[in-house]
Amino acid sequence: MLSRHHKINRHVNLILLAVGLGLAWALRSQNFASFGLLGAFVGGIMFASAFTVVSGTIILISLSHSLPIWQVAITAGLGAVITNYFIFRFVRDDLSSEIKEVYAIFGNKHLTSLLHTKYFHWFMPLLGALIIASPLPDELGVSLLGISQMSQGKFLLLSFMLNTLGIITILVLAKFPF
Repeated sequence: MLSRHHKINRHVNLILLAVGLGLAWALRSQNFASFGLLGAFVGGIMFASAFTVVSGTIILISLSHSLPIWQVAITAGLGAVITNYFIFRFVRDDLSSEIKEVYAIFGNKHLTSLLHTKYFHWFMPLLGALIIASPLPDELGVSLLGISQMSQGKFLLLSFMLNTLGIITILVLAKFPF
């Protein structure tokens, strides 16, 4: 039998996703030109999260009609780095130690040898980078980079470049009628 606390928390992510999509629906016809680059920064913060990626994208596309795409993308890339940094720190500081505890209990020689191969060593950061550069929410990609023991400085630079590239791609594609 589930406790009352567990029943309430069981659907928190779905509720947050629904709220994010509701926010996107409400924002779809708004003009964000008056917010300028501050709006792009906030849109970038929202762009990097699964719960607000749609809302962030709507804000950024709206701003790209009144501001140069490169300004919107660079400013939004800085905002996305803020979100990604908090996720990165959580994974490096909290989640990583929990994974190590579980690995100590359930890990075996086959898993250890797989995790220490040269292929796995470069595959996790590559997959993480591809996820961050894509329009997909960044949480999984950031987690893979956090687990891969990437330095904080490299992560911040890579996160900025990849998010900015992904945002530029979306904004350029939004200019073309499909």
